Amino acid sequence: MKNFKARRNYKNIHSMPVVLILIIVSACSSASVERIEVGDYKLCVPSNNIDIYTGSDKGEQLNDGFDTGGPQVVFTWRPEVVEKGVVGYQKKYGGSIMFISTLKVSAYAPGKERMDFLLGPESVEHALNLTNSFDNAVVVHDETENYFRVSRKIEYPSKWVVITMKPGRDVKVPERKDQFWLGDCFNSSTGMKGCYLDREYNGLYLNISFGGDNFHLREKIVSFVTNQIEVWRNACELNT
Repeated sequence: MKNFKARRNYKNIHSMPVVLILIIVSACSSASVERIEVGDYKLCVPSNNIDIYTGSDKGEQLNDGFDTGGPQVVFTWRPEVVEKGVVGYQKKYGGSIMFISTLKVSAYAPGKERMDFLLGPESVEHALNLTNSFDNAVVVHDETENYFRVSRKIEYPSKWVVITMKPGRDVKVPERKDQFWLGDCFNSSTGMKGCYLDREYNGLYLNISFGGDNFHLREKIVSFVTNQIEVWRNACELNT
């Protein structure tokens, strides 16, 4: 099994995330299943249709001073698996260069203090208030989806933040970013597209990234991920 470790600076959350990975893995009853412990969850994951990246079982000190405090994991689903679970999911996109729309999820149990920080508005409030690096930002209103795409002027049109509230300097920032933030997206010069969002799920922090052409399916993708977690948890309970 491959091991790797990557850092992410949570103070600059809008440089599309590469997430660090820490986990404990042991064999389950089947050779094609791996048993994973993350937070209070014990998951039996079928490794024949998903990639699992692992590292150390020790907490990792992040650049902002918070300690992750425990095991983490990154799951990468094969596109054909997601396509079966999410109706309309586009597994390939592009023109002369074709890209695979990979679904990747980082999961860990950060504890209350860390979770409050991750779900708080600090990382996206400047996009809503058009301050700091978002001063003179380019704002595009998507009338079909009724949300706003906010790009730093220097990054337009390749990177943007997606919010539901019309940005402005006098707009009151909600207590949680999920009250106005839908995700971050990018579109590279080569045609590669990607988006990410995050969720709390029963004490787990989930950072979810996927191909940008599937952004309209984001809630279905979140449901797919959380349903998979429950299936894996139930599989472990049946094997105890």
